[in-house]
Amino acid sequence: MEESKLRLSSPWDMWAKKANALFEQDDEVAIEYNGDVPSVTLLVDNPTKADALARLMPESVEFGNVTLKVAVVPANDEQSAEQTFRAAFDGNPAFAGTEVEGMPDGSPVTFALFEPACTQWFADDLRNPYGLQTMTYEQVAEDVLKPSDVRITSDVVVGITGEEVR
Repeated sequence: MEESKLRLSSPWDMWAKKANALFEQDDEVAIEYNGDVPSVTLLVDNPTKADALARLMPESVEFGNVTLKVAVVPANDEQSAEQTFRAAFDGNPAFAGTEVEGMPDGSPVTFALFEPACTQWFADDLRNPYGLQTMTYEQVAEDVLKPSDVRITSDVVVGITGEEVR
């Protein structure tokens, strides 16, 4: 009888892989994952980027009875949402820029724009029998960054003529 080669990852392993996929092209950010004591550490060479990422990343993520610790040092709350996004993703090819728009009540909302492209990584979970996970950068950012008033979107693409295409 042939032995199965199926390997399964825990949800916190998948979260770490998503975080790595979001930042893998950024030369100033490295992800260290420790599965024994579920923790993810973002090693950031640029202090401004480290401050911005500390504001955007959750301190922990709950998976039932397991808590994944997320660490970025040091935090700084003095930046605007636009400055935070620019500092956190500057130099990352997945990041396309920011856009600030007014809500009907007049309050501004900052959007991070990601390239309309996919990233792919090895994913050994039951939802994907082929062993690969493919998501847009926007989807990965929504899963990895902490929920806030800052919204993430990749639905604005500038065409060749300079017109916005939605």
